[in-house]
Amino acid sequence: MIVLAVDPGVTNLGWAILSSVRKFTVVFDYGVFTCKSEEKAFNNKMDEENYQVLEHFTKLMNRYEASHVAWELPPGFGGMGQQSRIISNMTVLKTLVWQVGLPFSSVSPITMKKKFTGSAKAEKSEIRDEVIRRWPHFDDSNKPKRERTAPDIFDSIGIGAVAIEMNEWRKWSSVRGPRVK
Repeated sequence: MIVLAVDPGVTNLGWAILSSVRKFTVVFDYGVFTCKSEEKAFNNKMDEENYQVLEHFTKLMNRYEASHVAWELPPGFGGMGQQSRIISNMTVLKTLVWQVGLPFSSVSPITMKKKFTGSAKAEKSEIRDEVIRRWPHFDDSNKPKRERTAPDIFDSIGIGAVAIEMNEWRKWSSVRGPRVK
């Protein structure tokens, strides 16, 4: 199983590629995708960012031959503009997953924190610590702050690890009925 895990944000989307065989999980790539648009009008800016998300995550899914996709459910708070951007970007990702027919898992922030760290109220630093505990090569505490791994990456790794551990994958056809061809 090769899982593309995504931590959605307003402009930054953390992502990780995890591979799982039996109970052994490896993180073999990760990053932060940043939406960049010069558009001034809000809707035009969202359109440009949506296209960038579609293009980037299509390439990732193809490059790594992802067999599953996991994402964190966006929080239900924040400014309407910010919330709209997160939801819009996630809708693009969900549509892509639906189009290619991959199994997916949606993980709430509380579930991810509880299952990954043992605490539903875990802070970013605790998620980072758990990633380092499971995969010690992520320990970059000796590097200058600007060179350290972004918290969005640790979150995406946690999302992927929890989705793999829960092993509750769904397909759009099982959620909404048969797909139209």
